[in-house]
Amino acid sequence: MPEWTPRIRKVSAADGESLQFAKSLLRARRFDEAQQEAQRHIASGGTSAAAQVTLGLAHLGQRRVDVALACFNAAIAIEPLQAEPLVAAGFAHLQNREVTQAERCFEEALRLDADSQGAKIGIAQALNMRGRIDDARRYLSDLLAGHPEQTAARAMLVRLHDKAGDVTATVEEISALLERHPGQAGVASLLSFMFQYRDRLKYDESIRLLEAATRFDPRSGAAWTWLGRFRLMAGHPLEAERAFREAIKRRRRPGAALAGLAEALVEQGRSADARDVFGIVPRRGRLAALVERGYGDICFAEENYEAAWRHFHAALLLFPSGRAIVAALEKELPADQATAETLARHVRNALKRVMDMTKKRRSERDWLALGRRLAHVAWTTSRGRDEHPVAEGTPPRPTEKAGPSLRISTVSD
Repeated sequence: MPEWTPRIRKVSAADGESLQFAKSLLRARRFDEAQQEAQRHIASGGTSAAAQVTLGLAHLGQRRVDVALACFNAAIAIEPLQAEPLVAAGFAHLQNREVTQAERCFEEALRLDADSQGAKIGIAQALNMRGRIDDARRYLSDLLAGHPEQTAARAMLVRLHDKAGDVTATVEEISALLERHPGQAGVASLLSFMFQYRDRLKYDESIRLLEAATRFDPRSGAAWTWLGRFRLMAGHPLEAERAFREAIKRRRRPGAALAGLAEALVEQGRSADARDVFGIVPRRGRLAALVERGYGDICFAEENYEAAWRHFHAALLLFPSGRAIVAALEKELPADQATAETLARHVRNALKRVMDMTKKRRSERDWLALGRRLAHVAWTTSRGRDEHPVAEGTPPRPTEKAGPSLRISTVSD
């Protein structure tokens, strides 16, 4: 069953201390305690619709959907002209996959409150469950046109765009969401699309998401390093330089960022500056090969082809298969039949193929490490942040496929 995070619109002094406490327990997702507190409030004579909705949300948080529905129906009977109990009942019906009943509740809520954002999100969810994905996307886009701050609607639209296979629209919505809520814990989970579908993203889409990642966690040297790499691959060496310099400030061991900075300087034709940076890059592991290749690129740009060949050759020998590749190259192009430029170009092309293959294997680990880092930041943010009071609840996810849990609040009506 799709996850649903119950929330309460506001805490009013008129509710009484026990009901206020029950609502605060709901916000902390302590559903069993919220249930006990709400029951205590009702037993003491608190027969308001708010008390029944609170009790129903506590049951819904524990996946007791039918019991929750009984509470919501009781709230509707107490205050039939209030939209909130109808919206809560609609989401409960969605959890039971009772789409027709859910739609009736949402439509009735809209008749009572034409601007009920929770009801509109519920209708979009119902459209999705009926397989009308494009209709649901249009419905949410219309909602966001009037309420661009509506976090839950935008989060749902992200997943619907993904479900429809619209990668560009998915990235645009994630970027917009993170632009408005860079520090909200639940929003960070949407960055998982960046890792899950990285092979489908174009350079500009990856850059946009990595820029969002640096806004969410400016301290992440890994995010700045990746941003620099993609800017460099996209042909933006000046912007890449800025990203790599940010990464260097934030990393205890900035070897990869230093190598990237030097490469960005080479692309700008600043060979002397690049040599200075390469001089401080630690020559260990894959960084040694990056340094040799970097020096080779500088020499090649300076048309010192013999020195370039030596550096490319040295870099190639640092890989496990390097000697075999060099031997094969010598057979393909004997040294006495080629100019220094031809040899340098030939070895450089072979080195690029080897480094691209290695980079692809390492990228998998690096992407996952960045994902874990952002997830950890999201978790610590959610632990330390007191979320603002919210409206009628976060809807179920548009799909039931595996993915990160969303804990994004619906903005108040």
